[in-house]
Amino acid sequence: QLNESIKSLNIDSASTQVGKLHQIDAQLAAIQRLRSGHTDAAKIMNAVAKSVHPNVYYEKGDFDLKKNIVDLGGVAGNPTSLASQVGIYTNSKEISEYKVSNVSLNSSDGSVKFSAVLNIKL
Repeated sequence: QLNESIKSLNIDSASTQVGKLHQIDAQLAAIQRLRSGHTDAAKIMNAVAKSVHPNVYYEKGDFDLKKNIVDLGGVAGNPTSLASQVGIYTNSKEISEYKVSNVSLNSSDGSVKFSAVLNIKL
């Protein structure tokens, strides 16, 4: 009976089914990578949004999703606002490390331009 069952197996059909399963597996892996990247980006954006002082805005931002690093160019309304912004970075549970640099005062309106590099915890 075993020999008869083996003779009735269709190898071509099984091979086609295995090929289809490999295709589906590759598609699912690609979807998982895309979803993971989207989730990480959303978490990083959310962490940045939570850490913005009301008197600060960002003019530019670069994101490195592999390293969870955000490089921002911002403007604070005044030096006190920048100091408060740095305090927010310091106390944030979502920022593991930060560096503020390129600080420059605009003498006409008292605003302060600055750069900040944030390491985000995911």
